[in-house]
Amino acid sequence: MTSDTATDPGSKLERLVPQPLSRAVSVGRAPTREDVAALASAGFRSLINNRPAGETDSPMTSAETAAVASDFGLAYAHIPVEGRNPLEKDVRAFAEALEALPQ
Repeated sequence: MTSDTATDPGSKLERLVPQPLSRAVSVGRAPTREDVAALASAGFRSLINNRPAGETDSPMTSAETAAVASDFGLAYAHIPVEGRNPLEKDVRAFAEALEALPQ
């Protein structure tokens, strides 16, 4: 069974567990500052945020996520996708980001 979070036995905090889709792309829930630090330490070089602005269950705003990504040396792109069905423009923007961002 796979999950995008795991619980550290010594902590009540859940941590992000990226789920690989390919050698270059992994997905997971919206990261916390600590998650971004862990992603950078694990060798990730870029972060694409697909969450729309204003979601109340997101740990950080897009601007905060961009700043944290920068703090840890990650390239960042925000491509908000509404609902579960991305529009063609969203898919194109994601593909362009994959081409442009470091992998």
